[in-house]
Amino acid sequence: MRFVGQEGEGFFHIIAGLIRAYRDCAEAVGIGQAALEGVQYAKERVVFGRPIGQNQGVQFPLAEAYARLEAAELMTFKRLAL
Repeated sequence: MRFVGQEGEGFFHIIAGLIRAYRDCAEAVGIGQAALEGVQYAKERVVFGRPIGQNQGVQFPLAEAYARLEAAELMTFKRLAL
């Protein structure tokens, strides 16, 4: 039989792996939030006399990205709360 680490330390290795996984999830959510700062740019950037954020071709992808990001954040918080 093969062991990872010393005998009797398996639980600690599992917990350390979970902590890294949750940290990675939280980091990804943070990066997604930073990426959605494009919403402010869409509100400010004016083309042909109106902000590009008023175009549905810009609004829909931003709204979908926001919804997916919120879901990812809530799933991360739910996992961390257990």
